[in-house]
Amino acid sequence: MYNSVSNSSSESPLAGFEQLLQTEIEDQLIQQQLAQFEQSANAELGLNYLDDADDADDADDADDAGVTSSLGQSNSLMNQLQSLEQFQARLQNQGNNGVNRQLNQLMQAEQLLQVLGMVAESEAQLASQASSPTSTPPATTPPKPTPQGTEAKSFDIKSWGDPHIASTVNGNSTSQTDMNSIDDLVDTGSSIKGGYKVSTTTSTPEANGVTYNKSTTIDLANGAKVVDTYNAANNTQAVTFTKGHVTENLSDGSTVNLRNTGSIHVNNDGSLDIKANGPNAASVQTVVTTNGKGLDVDTSGSNVYLSGYGANEQKPQSTSTVA
Repeated sequence: MYNSVSNSSSESPLAGFEQLLQTEIEDQLIQQQLAQFEQSANAELGLNYLDDADDADDADDADDAGVTSSLGQSNSLMNQLQSLEQFQARLQNQGNNGVNRQLNQLMQAEQLLQVLGMVAESEAQLASQASSPTSTPPATTPPKPTPQGTEAKSFDIKSWGDPHIASTVNGNSTSQTDMNSIDDLVDTGSSIKGGYKVSTTTSTPEANGVTYNKSTTIDLANGAKVVDTYNAANNTQAVTFTKGHVTENLSDGSTVNLRNTGSIHVNNDGSLDIKANGPNAASVQTVVTTNGKGLDVDTSGSNVYLSGYGANEQKPQSTSTVA
């Protein structure tokens, strides 16, 4: 008839409260039944005693029988009342246990909600941080290296004949004769990406000590270089281009493009024309032609920082080369 409170710890707090409520309702019903039993018992006993008093003088035997019957009924009612009170005590004990269990479940649920709230708050903070723009330090431009040499808005440096050195930088001209090889006739440094350097190698001096440019080398970016060698047997030029470990001969009329920085071109007459460009409108050009017994090497350009022999920055040690 009555549902006891379950001892399972896996039931939800809501289900436990429903069972506890049902138990309290049943307890109230029992209280009502107990009150009805007590009221009925008292009424019946009172009526029996009143009847016995009215009939005491007329029927003693009947009165004894009525008293005996009333006492029996009273004992029965008291027994039922005692059973109900015992059941009520057990039910009350179960109810108390159920309340304690529900309180424990509520405490556990509250702790779980606190943990879930902390997790939700942490997730919200992470989401806010992820959505908010991160502050990035301002980009810094590395300082530019200090250019070396003379700032040349324009220049023209030429080694020609036996050989004469003629140099004009920003309108200022100098000239001299130097029979030796020069390993840095022109050097633009970092004005041209990867560098641009012109050097000359002279022939064996004749009896009078005169030499001529036997060859010229133009060093370019990434280790590439062009070598133009004079062939005295037929008064011609032989041009080679080296990049990495590969060297190739450039025939008359051939062109090699230096990506976006310039080009190498051998004209149909065998003369060499090299052009290179750099940042800030920097440019340089070298033209190599034959002249008598050797090569004339003429390099000109603008907006570069110029160093080397031709710019009169310094005069390196030079040696004559045996043919």
